[in-house]
Amino acid sequence: MIKNAMNTGINPYISPQSLYSFSASIENEKESEVVIEYINNLKYKDKREECLQELAKRKDSFPKMAIYLWHSVGTVAILLQEVISVYPLLLNSNLTQ
Repeated sequence: MIKNAMNTGINPYISPQSLYSFSASIENEKESEVVIEYINNLKYKDKREECLQELAKRKDSFPKMAIYLWHSVGTVAILLQEVISVYPLLLNSNLTQ
């Protein structure tokens, strides 16, 4: 059996669990790259809405997103700017009375 595995290029000493964790780490790495790209694209006003929507979709599947957002330069300011730009639309004359 080991001889057959060596002929096919499969390492007989790698467990299926380690192969699964390796493939999962590759998937996480790809997801990280996608999230980082969306975070970087928040800087561009024409791409911002799409990026915010995509980041919102991934918020549950990517638990480190908050850390990435917090530590990326200017992102918190961009998010605050978005909140401030929407705030006047939320104000109603009935709220002030």
